[in-house]
Amino acid sequence: HGALPEAVAAGLSTPALDAALGEMRQIARAHAERAWAAMQGMEAGARVALLPLALVEPMLKRMERRRFDPFR
Repeated sequence: HGALPEAVAAGLSTPALDAALGEMRQIARAHAERAWAAMQGMEAGARVALLPLALVEPMLKRMERRRFDPFR
């Protein structure tokens, strides 16, 4: 995507960084969907270990907001 490490280190949100984070959200969402699907066959006691997965989708939605600043 062309995000420069120097810009990231300086805390600058750029279109290239936004594009890279967009791709990261797509990948994260796909992994989360697979985890939710796999969890359906687990015993309840084992599913407890994956409770933090419930935080993934709200965070991804927050990151998709128009004025999201990845450095805050």
